[in-house]
Amino acid sequence: MPESYPIWWQDIDSPPPAEWVYMFEDFTGDDTAEQWALAAAIFIAQTRRRTASGPTFAELFTYLLPDSDGLPGPLPRNLDFMERRRAIAGFRGHAAIEWRRRGMISFDSGVMRSLRVGREFRERSRRRQQARDAARRACGTEFETIAGLANFMRPQNETSDMTDDFPPELQGLVKRIAPGWPELLEVGVGWYPLVGRLDEKLSAIAPNYVVQQVKSKFGALSFYADPTADPSSFDEAFTDAIRAAEWESTVTCEVCGSPARQYVIKMWVSTLCGVHAGEASGDGPDPDSSSATA
Repeated sequence: MPESYPIWWQDIDSPPPAEWVYMFEDFTGDDTAEQWALAAAIFIAQTRRRTASGPTFAELFTYLLPDSDGLPGPLPRNLDFMERRRAIAGFRGHAAIEWRRRGMISFDSGVMRSLRVGREFRERSRRRQQARDAARRACGTEFETIAGLANFMRPQNETSDMTDDFPPELQGLVKRIAPGWPELLEVGVGWYPLVGRLDEKLSAIAPNYVVQQVKSKFGALSFYADPTADPSSFDEAFTDAIRAAEWESTVTCEVCGSPARQYVIKMWVSTLCGVHAGEASGDGPDPDSSSATA
């Protein structure tokens, strides 16, 4: 192998394609590696939650590069089978090593489904959740003050119902939220129809099901519920319906409900259509695909 060839292109006589060189620089460069590493960690976290195991390297890179089946571009025709395997494994492995170095992902060498999130990603997730909890508590205090004043001004025979803040098809879902949990649906209106359909399915499976939280997390729906008031209860069809809806949310714009993809914008992951992603990024419709996670 000539000395000018990159380390990930090992024991191959012909030079790497330009698309592969450019893509590797984008995956590992100082200005762009952080966003790719975050996108990889989010996909790993979502896959582990959905399937209880990590994705393969092939699944991860197919997710990151969906338009080219997980590869930066075509391989040279003159490569034999082993050279192709070395090229693909080297490219993916060294990109993943850079993301692991940044603490966003982790994995065990030689283990097929060992991909998992890294310590830095977990720490960021913890800090973000703390910030959201603090903001929710602050908003809750303000809401309670305003609601109390509104109740004082109402005639004595009128009452306030927080479910009125949601469309009629979701008010039954809000009433299912267990005591001690805030009566909130922390998702954008674009996901309301998706959540409503899920409520219908779960009601048919488990008429007395109980909800703890409904929120957006890492750009995907997180729906926490149990088939009965007993938290140890389990129903496979119930769980499968939730997982299917959560996965559907990753291709549904949280703002308008249109077909969408996940974008990392200012280190925050959101599932948006091209128009709303452009508005969020400030770049106009259809922002550059390098900021998207799929």
